[in-house]
Amino acid sequence: MNNRETDNLKIQSYCGKTLRENVEPPETIVESILWKEDAVMLLGSEKSGKSINAQQLLCCIVSGEPFLGIFKVKKVGPVVYIQAEGKRNEFVSRLNNMCLSIENFNDDMFLHIFKKYCPLNIPLVMEAIFEKIDAQVKIWKCNPICICVDSVYKAMEGDLNENKDIIAFTNAIDSLISRYSCSVILIHHDSKEWRDEKNKSTIERGDKGSYGSVFLRAYVDHILYLKMNRDKSRSFTCDTTRSGKTSADKLDLILIEPSPLLFQIKGDYTASCEMFKHQLKMHNRLSYSQLVTNTGLSEPTLKQASSILIKNKLISFENNGQNTRLFYLL
Repeated sequence: MNNRETDNLKIQSYCGKTLRENVEPPETIVESILWKEDAVMLLGSEKSGKSINAQQLLCCIVSGEPFLGIFKVKKVGPVVYIQAEGKRNEFVSRLNNMCLSIENFNDDMFLHIFKKYCPLNIPLVMEAIFEKIDAQVKIWKCNPICICVDSVYKAMEGDLNENKDIIAFTNAIDSLISRYSCSVILIHHDSKEWRDEKNKSTIERGDKGSYGSVFLRAYVDHILYLKMNRDKSRSFTCDTTRSGKTSADKLDLILIEPSPLLFQIKGDYTASCEMFKHQLKMHNRLSYSQLVTNTGLSEPTLKQASSILIKNKLISFENNGQNTRLFYLL
């Protein structure tokens, strides 16, 4: 290699005093959840809501609203969502429903890239991705803060169980992080629970149960784990971290759907209130039983939300002797 060729390798080297001085503390993007230039795995079982959870996180980065109502966004700016599975229309529909409860959402700061099967470890594909993002960077006049890849098994060429294929994939993710100085979220499926035949019991692997080569789990800086519970609630944890970063405690979440669409912490009625208002705006007057049917929420949850809205003079009610009907105060 000549000097020009080696210059393109961008290998860093430091020694002596310069070595110990050349360090910066990690820049927080979302408190206890996401840091600059980190690779994060969002892990969960099928239908647990991983994609919705990731969409909600990116919407908060774009808008500056706290993630799940409690995790402060420290850096607001553009994001990229690379969708390699599912249908584009479904993604857009989810985003529209999610934005019903998110103020200050800036559409121009959300870049959606869609291609079913998008192997990032194929150079031609990665060059096409770079081209799309680079064009948007010129408009934004800044790099994206976060890029989400949904999901790993549809965004790589090769076998998830082959270490060499995983290394090629993670090298591609490193090139995204290096090029844009951003964080990357990798949506991934967990493997099936282990069965202990001797003790006739099921062993839950939690955030250690990512499917495929251990090299993928070893690569990421931390793992966000979304588990579906029997009562359809979810457990959200961030136990596997590096560098002594403060991670999120275990949270119990419920999924509010379809309009607005988002996760909320169990016992927090903010999203339920938004869903309540949306239904009343659409239908004028509704009973609790009609609201239960339309929203899928339990009557106690709806009554708690209605008490908050009535107290804030946003809705009112009428009683015709048979049932109570609520309406929105314009």
